Amino acid sequence: VQRMVLRGMAEREAILVMSCPGVARTVRGGDELEVNFETGELKDLTQGIVLRGSAITGPMAELYEAGGMLPLLKKKIREGNVAARIAQVPRT
Repeated sequence: VQRMVLRGMAEREAILVMSCPGVARTVRGGDELEVNFETGELKDLTQGIVLRGSAITGPMAELYEAGGMLPLLKKKIREGNVAARIAQVPRT
């Protein structure tokens, strides 16, 4: 999946993608995983293995915590951090 597609998904849906070396070789289909995006730790609960990946920090963490781009913009406007208005988007 291309980086721009993932970034677009994150902006709308707050989906995070984390880099974790070795995950494709180690994790098997059906394994239960636990991911900590703040530390970059990925636990394979099925196999009892812990892998270290890259933590999600900065703007991407803030975007995820807010629940997506629109909630983040609304929050920033409420706080007075954005000098802009959010256009009304028709609901589908």
